[in-house]
Amino acid sequence: MVANLANYTGTWSLTGGDQYQDVLAAQSVGFVMRKIIANLTITYVVTNEIVGDKDVKLQDVDNLNNVATWIVDGQEHETKDPIFGPMKYVCTRNEQGFIVLRAWSEKYKWENVAVWELNGDTQIRKNVFKSPKLNKEFEMVFTKKA
Repeated sequence: MVANLANYTGTWSLTGGDQYQDVLAAQSVGFVMRKIIANLTITYVVTNEIVGDKDVKLQDVDNLNNVATWIVDGQEHETKDPIFGPMKYVCTRNEQGFIVLRAWSEKYKWENVAVWELNGDTQIRKNVFKSPKLNKEFEMVFTKKA
């Protein structure tokens, strides 16, 4: 049984955490795009659609206007991300009600499992990244804008 579902709806800015440029490189993100990302304050506008006690989907739009839609049903889905290319994902909730997003690219041979912990106006995305080039655990800290 899942605890109360954390609701991620809002505007979130990356305000801290670990360096992850090496992860982007291991995901085959090009040099120019990595430099653009490094010089941005990453911001996501997240819509979390919850019906009753079940998730339907999460959608986030970043400040580069890239839209990602995550169906929260524990099933495998395919998508094409403008930064990461073709990939697959499974999105679920853990016992604490937090999002768990496992995403992978067969083309570029990487996998990332992220738990989106939520504590008030702070969201910590705890990532475990694996590829032939790099294995790394890292955190991304987001603060909700008022």
